[in-house]
Amino acid sequence: MNTEWRDINRVLMTINAIVLGYQVVIGKTLGKSFGGMTQMLLREVGNLLSDIVDQLVGDIEYSEEKLVEAIERSLVATGIAKDVKVEELPSEVKHSYVLRRFSIKITDSIFKPIYKVLSKYGYKEFPLSPEGMLVAAVVLKVLKQSNKSAKLNMKARLPTSEDEALEIIVEQIIPSRT
Repeated sequence: MNTEWRDINRVLMTINAIVLGYQVVIGKTLGKSFGGMTQMLLREVGNLLSDIVDQLVGDIEYSEEKLVEAIERSLVATGIAKDVKVEELPSEVKHSYVLRRFSIKITDSIFKPIYKVLSKYGYKEFPLSPEGMLVAAVVLKVLKQSNKSAKLNMKARLPTSEDEALEIIVEQIIPSRT
């Protein structure tokens, strides 16, 4: 296929707009709570996403000890972002669960233009963030090695200014032993 005539920036923006449209429609159909859909998407596409990362990146080590590095490398090596900061946050206890939490801050995502559009429509969070789905797929791949029924929550806080980062919060849901 001859692709020399295509402007890659225009192609990416068009693809982003189409994906965004699907995500917004699905979200509106299901209502404000995207939680159930996030779990379904992670189960259905999580393995596919992590397989794609494996093909593009190659030598990511999926282990608890290397989880932060795996998250960073998956975003950078796939070309989605260049400036990625991953931090493990203190765990939280909610109801009868312990939440192991990670904060991923991305300042230069290829999806940044769609977040500007979402902000115009009043969105402050977007649980169907493509970066968030990729991060969650990587985290879930690590967790499933030790717990086949591992579950995650994921949300993305949209930047409110040009200088602010997209922040993705991923929470591993662990039943409390109390």
